[in-house]
This record gives sequence, C-alpha cells and structure tokens, in this order.
Amino acid sequence: FHLWLFQLDGYAEGALSANDFALVDYLWRFWSPQLDASEHVARVKRETIVPDGAMAAALGYYRDLLRLPAADQQATETFIRPTEIPTMQIFGEDDPIAGPLPDEHACFSGPHRSVTLPDAGHFVHRDQPKEVGDLILQFFAAAPDELEIEGEEMNGNKSEQIAR
Repeated sequence: FHLWLFQLDGYAEGALSANDFALVDYLWRFWSPQLDASEHVARVKRETIVPDGAMAAALGYYRDLLRLPAADQQATETFIRPTEIPTMQIFGEDDPIAGPLPDEHACFSGPHRSVTLPDAGHFVHRDQPKEVGDLILQFFAAAPDELEIEGEEMNGNKSEQIAR
C-alpha cells in the first residue's frame, strides 16, 4: 500500500505529514506489532522526515524503486540479472510485507542464504538485534564456499527457518 501511495506527487507528502506523521506510526505498528519503538519512531520522524528536503529524499527512495532505467538497456539488464555476489537475506517471521519468495533462488547465481527469524517483524534488526548481529558476523566470517548451511537447498542456494 505505502509503495503505491508514495508514488503520488503532492498527495503522498500530505498523507505522510498529516496528524504529526501518524502514517509513520501506523506503518511501524503494522510491520512490527510486537516492537515498542515509540521513542525511536518519534526520533525518526523528527530527524529523518521533518528537516528540509528529508521528506522528498525519503519519498524519492520509494519512487525510484519502481523506475527502471528504460533509456539505458544495459543498466536494465544489469539490474534484472541474477546476482553473483554472496547474499544473505534476513526476514522476520511476523513481517506482513516481506519474506522469502518461492522462486527467489532464480535471483541469485552466487551463494545465497535466506533466514527467517521468529518473533520478529519488518524491522528484524530491532526485534532480534543479537540474532541479526550474530548472523551477519557469521556470514562475513565465512569463505564463499562455506556459506552452505543446513536447511532446504534451492538450486545451490539455502533457505532456513530458525525455530522458536
């Protein structure tokens, strides 16, 4: 919903800033309902949306997500081909908008690890900071050929669900 709303020039700015940025509060509660981030969200609104030019930059991020560089065929081909770079995705099991896709392995030609953490929403790094930090440290400490882990194999890529 927010991705499409933020495409609407003028309307998105008004919807986002209405009622002391209530939409931001709503999205945080919806995406990570078990997380009490009211202090953090207040700071996010105050420091990263309110200052001059900040809202335009934040909305620009979402607007650019939907714009492929159609005029540059080479850039488009680079953007859509599978990545060879070792990649780890970390999802929260309770995230209502993001998670592993059934055929996501087609997006990766190099080592790929997809991890879903329990008791975590969209802001998995805030819900489970120690677990996310440990996963990242393990990932960067591993040599590319050591990135294979226990879990379900998907065309040379790995996916796992961490147990509660």
